[in-house]
Amino acid sequence: MAEATRTEVFDGVTAEQFIAAVLDFDAYPDLVPAMNAVEVLEHSGERFRVRYEMKIIKTFNYVLDVVREGTHKVTWDLVDSGLIKSMKGYWLFDSESDGRLKVTYHTEVGLPKLAPKAVVDKLVGSTLPAMMKTYYEHAKKMVN
Repeated sequence: MAEATRTEVFDGVTAEQFIAAVLDFDAYPDLVPAMNAVEVLEHSGERFRVRYEMKIIKTFNYVLDVVREGTHKVTWDLVDSGLIKSMKGYWLFDSESDGRLKVTYHTEVGLPKLAPKAVVDKLVGSTLPAMMKTYYEHAKKMVN
């Protein structure tokens, strides 16, 4: 199981605005370079079942249950995948006393035993700072 956690602090957006960016599934192919397509299969209240299609060396699909938990957290759990054995994680949002927003992203991914370490590191660890900044920039654009 590969696991990664990253915390960043951002100016100029609220938790609500950042959550809106995270839940803007239609924008994912523009935000995530390896993302080919995203489809919301089911949506009920704060729960979404979402199918993702990515290409990292090869094209694969996976389905996540994504749940918004108020204005402080978004979680996900793997429902189905032909490649990924397990996946779960969360976005956590904490407003700082100075008005900035502390954002934590955590993920745990179980890949086949034969997955090269470089692929696991790229999927889970090395792209987190850039990805978090991408969602932050998207949240700022959605506000303006």
